[in-house]
Amino acid sequence: MQRSIEMLPARRYILEVIETNTRAEALYRELGFVETRRLQCWKYQPSQRAEPKRRQAAALQKIRSWCDFAPTWQNDVPSILRASEPYEIFGDDKGAIVVFPSNGDVPMLAVRPDARRHGIGRALLNAPGRPLRIMNIDDRDRGMAAFLETCGATRF
Repeated sequence: MQRSIEMLPARRYILEVIETNTRAEALYRELGFVETRRLQCWKYQPSQRAEPKRRQAAALQKIRSWCDFAPTWQNDVPSILRASEPYEIFGDDKGAIVVFPSNGDVPMLAVRPDARRHGIGRALLNAPGRPLRIMNIDDRDRGMAAFLETCGATRF
């Protein structure tokens, strides 16, 4: 949800509300905020043995360019770079996954459009060799949702 407010120093506020928090959602709507998008969260348990860890040489901006939808602010490059904990990148010049090893959170997972449907994404999900949480996927990103479901991820 977002709303523009002219008289305050900030020109735009962005809120995220969990769907089940109907009281907060009603309050924000009453204050003039409008819904701009819905987000999905997924859990993935590796179903096969992970490939050896490989450090990705591609820059985060390059990986970001392979995404079909703009990530949330928490999953975008500036936030990843500001994170207080280190992240790991697995992949190559065809696709990559960014993972925070302390909790398995995945802020970015992308395969270059011309390299999709060749098993790269599934291999990336298994590369960290641990359970993953893929948070804040744009609800309009039907391709990502279908991919995660096909790989056995569960929505929560």
